[in-house]
Amino acid sequence: LSIEEGNTYRKMLEEHFKTSKNFLNPGYTINDLSKDLRIPIYQLSSFINQEFQKSFVQYINDIRFNYLMEMKEVDPDFNNYTMDFIGRKVGFNSRTSFIEFIKRRTGKTPSEFFRT
Repeated sequence: LSIEEGNTYRKMLEEHFKTSKNFLNPGYTINDLSKDLRIPIYQLSSFINQEFQKSFVQYINDIRFNYLMEMKEVDPDFNNYTMDFIGRKVGFNSRTSFIEFIKRRTGKTPSEFFRT
């Protein structure tokens, strides 16, 4: 991709997720993103790998983590939610996958992480 195309793809991704919040859908795949943006999967996958040095799953989970941190800051009821509710709210299929993600990402259990 040219630098111009890369910049266009980056803006498209940012705008798409900002407006659609499709990353909150646990079943959202690179195929879905490809259809939404009308970018061939091979180009989208290659762009994400090169631009962000991560896979689509890692990329979308980073977006979910950022959304989670924002949710923690702005939602006054956040501390009253269950891990299952929070995990599903930010796009994980299950409580288990959410807990495993937080442990891998932070080195702490969700309870430990959210206390800080």
